[in-house]
Amino acid sequence: EIDVINVADPAHPYQVSKFQADGNASDVSINGSTAILCTFMDSTNYMVAIDISNPTDLKLTSTVPLGAVTPIDAAPREMALRDNVVFVVDEFGLRIFDLSDPANIHQFGQIQTDSSGNTSVGIVLKGNYAYIAASSGGVRIVDISDLQNPVEVGSFDQSVGSLALNDNQ
Repeated sequence: EIDVINVADPAHPYQVSKFQADGNASDVSINGSTAILCTFMDSTNYMVAIDISNPTDLKLTSTVPLGAVTPIDAAPREMALRDNVVFVVDEFGLRIFDLSDPANIHQFGQIQTDSSGNTSVGIVLKGNYAYIAASSGGVRIVDISDLQNPVEVGSFDQSVGSLALNDNQ
């Protein structure tokens, strides 16, 4: 579910509207006038695009099946957006989608970063790299300069849990 809350008066916030998506949501991000929601329903993962240009009337734009729970199509954990591209970290890797036409979202590329049970849990983008945190497997560093062919270029194997970068890193 996506709730639109008006906080113009912080002492009196109120709900403007809501959008009820099927399933259990794992993450939501905003790209211009489109909200992207990752959700899981009936053993299948989905990415849902919702038009939020009119906050009082949210509309479904498209639903993209991400696949059943398998190693390369595992449950989405977190997203990062850059321009019209969404980077979705699932349990075992990274999937990259083109959002330039929210009604016709398509996948650019993907990479499986781990198959040994280390669940990917987070992502940070910096320059041409995606830094993917794994719950018990450290950080995987993926070169995303070619969106159709992402390449793992390095890793740091130590329990991380969450990930943050600053401008000096």
